[in-house]
Amino acid sequence: MLKIYEFRKNRNDIKERKRLEVIKPNNYFIAFFQDPTDAELELVFKLTGLEPEYIKEALEPEELPTIIQKRYCTIVKYLAPSKHEIVSPVLFVFIKNVLLVIYRPEIACITGIKNMLDRRKGKFLFKKGHTSMLTGMADKINDEYLNEINLIGKRVDAIEESLSYGNVNDKDIFNVYAMQLSLMQYRRALSYNLDVIRKLRKGYIKPFKDIDMLFDPIYNDVMEVLSMSKLHKEVIDTLLAAQNMLVSKRLNEIMKKIASIGVLLMVATVITGAYGMNLAYLPFASDKCSFFIIFAFISVISLIGYAFLKKIKWL
Repeated sequence: MLKIYEFRKNRNDIKERKRLEVIKPNNYFIAFFQDPTDAELELVFKLTGLEPEYIKEALEPEELPTIIQKRYCTIVKYLAPSKHEIVSPVLFVFIKNVLLVIYRPEIACITGIKNMLDRRKGKFLFKKGHTSMLTGMADKINDEYLNEINLIGKRVDAIEESLSYGNVNDKDIFNVYAMQLSLMQYRRALSYNLDVIRKLRKGYIKPFKDIDMLFDPIYNDVMEVLSMSKLHKEVIDTLLAAQNMLVSKRLNEIMKKIASIGVLLMVATVITGAYGMNLAYLPFASDKCSFFIIFAFISVISLIGYAFLKKIKWL
């Protein structure tokens, strides 16, 4: 899906366009390619010289964020929270007065930017050309990370409260592990994004020279989100440790009960096993009431054993 927006400097307004016009020097364009088709990838190739296979490979989740300078364009790869995946890559391709934003699954913060541009808002994205475009996009991505991490924090607090009352179930345990996985992926992605911002701050990357100080707030935001994620990670680790202790305690209780039942059955097993031996004489073997006598003896011993196990709280 392709959506194109133009910022016209002379009119100071934003308008949706049907095609890209790189040759207009006074205007800026942002083109969003969500899950680009082959035809759209061919358009990118004509504009930038990037082969479709190169873009497809760059959009693979295992590809790490980086900055690549080509002959006709500059590529900044970033990782953003995604609805369908925990994190997904976003390619920012800068060529002349155009920014191409290429990604696959829907990314909430990118959708929010498109909705903002649909309402003819978001002029701040074009204030400093390519630099403000990239910092504006990165700022929205950082905000999305912050929202997702805060949401994890609220869920963790709710489960922590349930744990204090002993009301944790299997679904809660699964959710804790899922949140731990999400938080690990977010921290990993933020660390890689931080490396990209660190390179941009140095001011060596064209077309972001001379105004590299605009990346300082983005760098600080990423550091802040990383610090917050670290706090939530520590809480989740503590919660998982407490949950493991609770599971171990429950397992010990079950094993105690199983062992207690085995002890009680052992008395009956030993006596009945003895009377199953082929011996010439056994006590009460010839007595008419032998069954009731033996059964009563087993019952008394079992009741004594049950009372003892109950007293030491094994049953």
